[in-house]
Amino acid sequence: MISVKKAMPKDVPRLSLLVLEYARYEHSLNSDFHIPEKSIVVRTIKKAMARKDCGYFIAEDAGAILGFCKAEYAVTEDKRVIGFIDSIFVRKIARKRNVGKLMLSSVYKWFKDSKATIVRTFVPAANKPALAYWEHQFFRISGFELEKRIE
Repeated sequence: MISVKKAMPKDVPRLSLLVLEYARYEHSLNSDFHIPEKSIVVRTIKKAMARKDCGYFIAEDAGAILGFCKAEYAVTEDKRVIGFIDSIFVRKIARKRNVGKLMLSSVYKWFKDSKATIVRTFVPAANKPALAYWEHQFFRISGFELEKRIE
């Protein structure tokens, strides 16, 4: 049975491997996406976990991690709390099993407990499956981010 929990420090070794798998996937879609060293991933996860406003949520089945979601929230100058889903990744073998939906349910509850009233995420233009996924989760495009390489 699939369960979702907020990751704890003891989960970092297994979670870091999945974060690296996610980075390799993103790199396959966009060669500009950097694949970090494992030690940097571990340090980044630990640093994020130490923050009250940031969390990694993991989906497990029989002790195996099937996916993760990194989320955080911020308070705006006008005191609104906005949730941000930084990344979500489900292993290929676990897709089509509602793993993403289960993780998002936990993340939304955490956001609500933190008084967030809106949730945002960013999807790279090359990641068509992610865009379709978020639209299926009732997210709507609210703007565009543009970039230009400076040489």
